[in-house]
Amino acid sequence: MLARSEVVDFLILMIPLFIVKKKQAIEALERLNKYFGIEYSINVIEDEVLTREAYLAGFFDAEGSISVRLKENKIAPVVRFRSTDKCIIEYLQDMYKGYIHESKTLKGTVAYDYTLSNEYLEYFINSICRYSIVKRKRLELLKELRELKYTDKYEEKIRLGATIISLNSNKGNHEESKIIQKLVELEEYNLN
Repeated sequence: MLARSEVVDFLILMIPLFIVKKKQAIEALERLNKYFGIEYSINVIEDEVLTREAYLAGFFDAEGSISVRLKENKIAPVVRFRSTDKCIIEYLQDMYKGYIHESKTLKGTVAYDYTLSNEYLEYFINSICRYSIVKRKRLELLKELRELKYTDKYEEKIRLGATIISLNSNKGNHEESKIIQKLVELEEYNLN
């Protein structure tokens, strides 16, 4: 009989399989139950080990990005993922709508770029923010920016957008440069 800690360690390794191919994962779990006498149901695994939001937060921390665009004096947040694994990208699209674009990596392999639908952005942020480690601050700022969506607090929106940009490691984005430029213009205007 396997020790509980060994089972939990094994199940943690299976989390991506449970998320992307749940039917096959359940079948594997049933075989484990039969072969090893492990009495774990899928409900126990979901409660103890498999937290979809935690997995997606980790995936977002590794493969996701947040950027902002300035469009007709409106700040538009953009959440993207990039992966060579089409299954997880399609899973994200099923969960949060949006669209997938196929491209090539520098090594020539196929990569899938997924852009989250804005109508599901708030749900996405609320689902994963508490589990995110690397990008939690950006998610919190994005949440603040979304709360200001229907207000006329344009300067505050610009500041939040610029703060999100400053937290990103890739600062060469043209849209992001326009937001920083707009922030500078607003600050200069307020000084005069």
